[in-house]
Amino acid sequence: MARTILFDIDDTLNNLVEVWINLYNEQYNDTLSIDDILTYRIEDYVKPEVGLKIYDILDTPNLFSELVSPVKGSIEVLEELNNDPNYDIIIVSSCLKQEHYDDKLKFLKKHYPFLDTSKFYSSASGEKYRFLSSDGVMVDDNPHNFKDFDGLAFMPNYAYNRGYDRVNMVRIDSLKEILEYLNQ
Repeated sequence: MARTILFDIDDTLNNLVEVWINLYNEQYNDTLSIDDILTYRIEDYVKPEVGLKIYDILDTPNLFSELVSPVKGSIEVLEELNNDPNYDIIIVSSCLKQEHYDDKLKFLKKHYPFLDTSKFYSSASGEKYRFLSSDGVMVDDNPHNFKDFDGLAFMPNYAYNRGYDRVNMVRIDSLKEILEYLNQ
């Protein structure tokens, strides 16, 4: 039986936070950088008058399908894993609105055409583990999503998640490190 690997999209397969911050800086004349954000609560790092309005930027038309880009090396890594019969790839992302889901689906079809998009699911944050068996693997940048998951986890290194650690987690600087780890 194939081992399931669950990939998050945002800041695992794409550069959402980088684009989001750039759009914020343009709209609000700020100089925020991704390294300035030290927790997962981006609203704590924007100008006080912006606060939770930072999330409105996520409604930018075609944000996910046209403005974000694939993370370096992600296309090759997913294609290799997808072609390996020992693995079953599932993509899960938190989609606050149907438009977000549709736009992320366009992103997947555009950049990862080899993936079976019928295995792309929207899930509330923190519930992604429900798609995995005990031998499953999760790749996600959000520490909250590992809360009820005991399996092998890979977490891309970002300033906003560096304060998190857990048993059975491998921090990665590149998705290629997943291949190296799984092929040991």
